[in-house]
Amino acid sequence: RLGRGTRSLHDTVASLELVRTARRLKPDVLFLPKAENIHSQAVKMAAAATGTRLITWYPDHPFKADMTSMNILRNLPAYDIFYIWGRFLLETLHAAGARRPDYLPFAFDPMTHPDEVDSSADQLRRFDCEVCFVGTWDRERERDLAPLALFDLAIWGPGWQENLLASSPLRAKVRGGALYNEDLVRAYRGSRVVFNHLRLHNGSAHNVRSMEIAGIGGGAQLVRRTPELARELFTEDEHLLCFTDE
Repeated sequence: RLGRGTRSLHDTVASLELVRTARRLKPDVLFLPKAENIHSQAVKMAAAATGTRLITWYPDHPFKADMTSMNILRNLPAYDIFYIWGRFLLETLHAAGARRPDYLPFAFDPMTHPDEVDSSADQLRRFDCEVCFVGTWDRERERDLAPLALFDLAIWGPGWQENLLASSPLRAKVRGGALYNEDLVRAYRGSRVVFNHLRLHNGSAHNVRSMEIAGIGGGAQLVRRTPELARELFTEDEHLLCFTDE
């Protein structure tokens, strides 16, 4: 976690390196996945110096204040293609200046979450539960997980023990910190139900967890119903269980 001054220096160096590398390689296409720390002027300089086509894929909400960057918004007209994970954002992106916004959903990476993992008796006991949730604490997630405290719920992720009140029924459900890679596979396969907290800013779309839970296999995915999840990417009651309220 960089301080403000160090982060500013880091971003400046990264931006200068982008321009230098683009001038050296003269690419036909320059792909910047997210890249919100790259100064908008550096992106324009790289494009002007090389004539490259600019493409980005933005995995967060480009118009939500705590998730976006002015570097991204200033350069909306500069990108030849602006890929986004939700169709509901396409018209807004176009109205804000993006020349060609296009839909590119999240995906599952089997190299990050391998199919074959060690599933010893100790590992099975560690992750066995009725319902599991993996993710960082916040108030919205605490509120939405509260009804599941009636079940054998297991929570993994940072911030839960530090932020839950002593009286919270969720406190006894916290089993540990963040899970990644093989441990995430074990957790999802050790649970009967995997809760996917789809935030309201994901609109009618999906999130990366939607793909990870489906790709890993194991517990049934329980997620807020959206048209994309229930009808387009998956089939409700076959691939996932959907809800609309508590």
